Amino acid sequence: AWPLFAASVLLIFGIVAFLIRSQKNTNWDYTTPTVIQKILLNYLQMLSLFGNFDIQWPPQVRQMFAISEGSSSFSQDVFTVDCAVQTNYYDKLLAYMMIPILAIVVPLAIFLAWHFFRRGLGIVIRRPYYGTIGEALNGSLLATMIIIFMTHPTISRQVFNVFNCVNMDDILYLQEDLSILCDENDGTYRLWRQISFIALFAFCLGVPVYGFILLYFLRHKLSLPSTRSRFGFLYIGLDPKRFYWEMLTILRKLSIVYCVVFIKTKAVHQVFAALWVIQMSMLGPLFLRPYEAELAQRLELASLFSGFVTLMMGLM
Repeated sequence: AWPLFAASVLLIFGIVAFLIRSQKNTNWDYTTPTVIQKILLNYLQMLSLFGNFDIQWPPQVRQMFAISEGSSSFSQDVFTVDCAVQTNYYDKLLAYMMIPILAIVVPLAIFLAWHFFRRGLGIVIRRPYYGTIGEALNGSLLATMIIIFMTHPTISRQVFNVFNCVNMDDILYLQEDLSILCDENDGTYRLWRQISFIALFAFCLGVPVYGFILLYFLRHKLSLPSTRSRFGFLYIGLDPKRFYWEMLTILRKLSIVYCVVFIKTKAVHQVFAALWVIQMSMLGPLFLRPYEAELAQRLELASLFSGFVTLMMGLM
């Protein structure tokens, strides 16, 4: 279990490091690989969510969904605390809710430690290091945004699951763990329900809302180097008038998570709800034209159409 856990952590750090390096090496041309990487990650995250629909997918397709999840987000099967230690449902929920906090603290500590290490090494070997604290903080901020981007669908699903109860013999049980009663008189469940309610607005809905507000107030400064170095990951390759497109993409994935968790009556209802979300999302590349590069427009549209076809095939 521990080797799998360690390999999962290394994989996530590797993806984050790759995206950070790609971001720093970009010349801010709209054809930069960072745009393609983000579209690919969004597509893989969408595919991974399809594996949670109540559809009898063939084993090969389920394996494809599992690979998509493991390579684009914190997988619930690959990156899971259950692989490392014995935990109950609430311990696992706590671990997921700690990820946003760790996404801020850990990169900040790493970048500051690396900054002071290089400065101290420069003094020892008499080769001055001219990096600034600001550059370290910008790198930390970029790493935090990438981690939040990768983990948002998985954490949102965990938060939604707290409110998803199933009626069995007139008794409500938590769908995710049938040993837990959805009983407001249960102090532990009531506490976690309240925490999840806060997380729903502060994180699940808060991330795209905060992102939109931030970019809205910076909309006239998006071309400034200082803004690009800090927040460019959120809008690189987008038409300046469509600076909010990445926030809409996060809401799209959040809507699919909602379909997965709460629409449990019939699989066909889940699929049709998700198909409606994808159809509405396809209007963006067609009419809003959010990307500056025509290639990016086509890739976005192709990824959504691929998702649409995948779900339609699942109904057959």
